[in-house]
Amino acid sequence: MVGAVEHGKSGLLEKFHRLVSSLMIRPLFQCAVLFLGAAIGFAEDANNALTSEEQAAGWKLLFDGKSAPGLRGLQKRDFLEAGWTVQDGALVLPKTVRQSGNVTGGDLVTAEQFADFEFKFDFKLTASALSGILYFARGGLGQKPTGHEYQIIDDVHHPEGLKGGALHRTGALNGVLPPSENKKFHEADEWNSGAIVVQGKHVEHWLNGAKVLDYELGSRELADAVRTNKAKVPTMFGTKIKSSLAILDKGEEVAFRNLKIRVLPATPPPAPPPLAAPEAPTVTGAKLAPSTSLIPAPPATPVPAAPKPVVAATPAPVVTKPEWKLPPPPPPPVLRP
Repeated sequence: MVGAVEHGKSGLLEKFHRLVSSLMIRPLFQCAVLFLGAAIGFAEDANNALTSEEQAAGWKLLFDGKSAPGLRGLQKRDFLEAGWTVQDGALVLPKTVRQSGNVTGGDLVTAEQFADFEFKFDFKLTASALSGILYFARGGLGQKPTGHEYQIIDDVHHPEGLKGGALHRTGALNGVLPPSENKKFHEADEWNSGAIVVQGKHVEHWLNGAKVLDYELGSRELADAVRTNKAKVPTMFGTKIKSSLAILDKGEEVAFRNLKIRVLPATPPPAPPPLAAPEAPTVTGAKLAPSTSLIPAPPATPVPAAPKPVVAATPAPVVTKPEWKLPPPPPPPVLRP
């Protein structure tokens, strides 16, 4: 009987502990879910947006996560109905197996034209995907645009990246100049960030926060690279023109976000002059105390005292003591008659 009672008590205690544990875990789980949701929402809000500093620096958004006011369709006017879609804050060009290798949504071009600019973009590739960013673009209506191309490709799986070598891999000036060998490039289905900077005759390609290529327009090095690599380039290649930028549909699935651009001055601002050493202040009629220093001052050289004038000593007067003599004898008495 006693054993049954004890067993009943232990069972009640076990149920009580389970109840208390569930009551404690549920709030923690709910808090974790809320925190995770807030973090995801914050991350989404951080994309496709400009900070106050960026706005002050003249940046413009081409895509705000819902619409693309800064872009136009090149081959197809309503590109969001033709093939491009908006998914989870990204501008996506999905491709089915049958659509692979075929142009569906078409190329996208900026509504404005640029000559000196800085263009930033995030991109995500599927396996064996291919795309690119075209600048200094030329081409008439119905023609395939040509120009300088920032190559975007799956370096590992796409045949052009495998067989074509570094000249056809992500970050290259496609077919002309290779990117840096130690570039940081994320695999398929991961986001990468790129940038193109043009100022004056200087051009730079950036990938994931690092500069991977730079060159000078009209330079001998650029002309030699075209000739050596037998690159198929359009007429007047290497000349800067004011034109739209193009996001290329090369028949593979790709996604973009954080598309932002700003105009740069044709020449970089001059560097500020070096700071000159401050002049020591002067105060009329007063001497300033020497400044303190961590280096001990050398010991002061003693200044010899001026010699004192030699004054001739005045001889002391000689005091002659009178010689002692016997008193004279008394005079004789006076004689009277």
